[in-house]
Amino acid sequence: MNKTFRRTLKVKMFIVVVLGLLTAVISFFAGMLALDTYVANVYMSDANVQQRSMQQIQSFAAYVNSHSMKASDSRALRAWQGKHKNVYILIYNNDDIVFDSQWMIEKRGAYKYVITNSATGEMVILIQDNQGTIRKIRRQNNGNSTTTNKNSGVTKEQSKAANGASGGTAVMEKPETSEYAEDIRGQEADYDFYPVLFRDGVFDVCIVDYSDDTLKEVGRVAIFVLCSMLFIGIIIYYFGREIRRLRKLTNQVMDIKNVDINGPITIKGQDEICLLAENIDTMRATIIEQLSREKEAWQANSDFLSTLGDRYTGKDWFQSLIDKDGAAFTDEAFVKALTETQHLFTETDIFNEDYNSVTNEDAREYYISGDAAAFIGGNWDESYIAATLKDSDEEKFNNIGFAVLPQPADATEDPDSQNIGLGYAVAINPKVADDPDKLAAAIDLAQEITGPAFSTYVAENYALGGLTKTDDVDLSKFDQITQDFYNYSYVDTTKCEIYDSYINSAVWDVLNTDLQTMMNGEMTPEEVAENAQKAYEENY
Repeated sequence: MNKTFRRTLKVKMFIVVVLGLLTAVISFFAGMLALDTYVANVYMSDANVQQRSMQQIQSFAAYVNSHSMKASDSRALRAWQGKHKNVYILIYNNDDIVFDSQWMIEKRGAYKYVITNSATGEMVILIQDNQGTIRKIRRQNNGNSTTTNKNSGVTKEQSKAANGASGGTAVMEKPETSEYAEDIRGQEADYDFYPVLFRDGVFDVCIVDYSDDTLKEVGRVAIFVLCSMLFIGIIIYYFGREIRRLRKLTNQVMDIKNVDINGPITIKGQDEICLLAENIDTMRATIIEQLSREKEAWQANSDFLSTLGDRYTGKDWFQSLIDKDGAAFTDEAFVKALTETQHLFTETDIFNEDYNSVTNEDAREYYISGDAAAFIGGNWDESYIAATLKDSDEEKFNNIGFAVLPQPADATEDPDSQNIGLGYAVAINPKVADDPDKLAAAIDLAQEITGPAFSTYVAENYALGGLTKTDDVDLSKFDQITQDFYNYSYVDTTKCEIYDSYINSAVWDVLNTDLQTMMNGEMTPEEVAENAQKAYEENY
């Protein structure tokens, strides 16, 4: 798979980091906007502000009552304020300030503006923090005050002392102007005074709630944490996806190794992992092709050796090998067969130099093209070759013939033997042994599809041999080449067994592998025989 552009893992990681960061930043500002909008329009709505103020006043009044406090008891007032953080307390006795927690304002870097209307006596106290937020406290003049302090016992000096004790460095008094008060009308929340009964009388108390600041601070931290987690989550998701791709590829490679070499390899993407998958798939295809070539080569060699071996050993030797009745691969007759095989492949020009590596299909094309004088194959090859030559080369078509392997000079057994293999077999399930009727029926069926009648049917309809040899088969509907091949295969020659159709495959794996090495001149026939016998004794 050739691509003009590949997106490397490094580039992909950079893109993911940038996109993740951009997503996190946008989410952060969107969250901040949502938070500010919520605080301004919901949390700081008039109804919610009044509700919280009333709750604070009720809590404060209960505290005052339970502790039998005086309005001038600043220590007790500060103790309550310490338990109720983010509040500003202002207590008036008529026109005089009894308590002012100015330190709370200074702590937040805020300023207090006091505006009075000389005409009406109305006073507006503005508290502006360093973020520009303004809180308004409205108070009517003395004549219009909603509360009256009787026998308060608080003198002007005490009021001044209470005001002074709160600290006044951050207090900026605005000139008396009603216009300024009108300018700030409607900004942020309004706070009112409420009458509270102290031990020394009824006083006007205003409690300003700063919990919105805490909400903003906590909200900002939470938004930052969530956006950070979002960024990290995007990175983790990306790496998790790539790891899953690698794990999937690893599992597919393990399946190819342990289960099926033809198993799938997922090729997806344009990065190094995709390239790795492509290379693995290419390697797999190469291995499959090589295995196919080797399989076909050693199968051909096995078929060849089976016929040649029969000419030296005879059929009884191989049957004895199957029955474990004394025959051995190291017997002289079999070693002679190996020696002749090596001689034909290494010391003569009978076979192509690439015989061990060429596929069955390639060898077939050698014969069709005239690069090979003979070809070892089956009926499937015969039908293909005949059909191809009939259309392309009539002279070659008319000269197609069939012959057995020539008899070696020192071979003493059947000179007309050749191996013929069938592509099917019949087996009876051992479970039917407990049922005589089923067993009898199975045997009858097996005999029917392996007996002379079935073999005759297969021969006359498909020009193939069955498990039972038949004579006088009518092949008149087939062409002459097909007829000749049938007679050559099943009538005019004798059958010998294919070695690797019997005994344990572990034995033949060793024999066929060593046979390839021997045919390349890298192993002696005696060594091949000894290795095969050792495998035979260990595995059969």
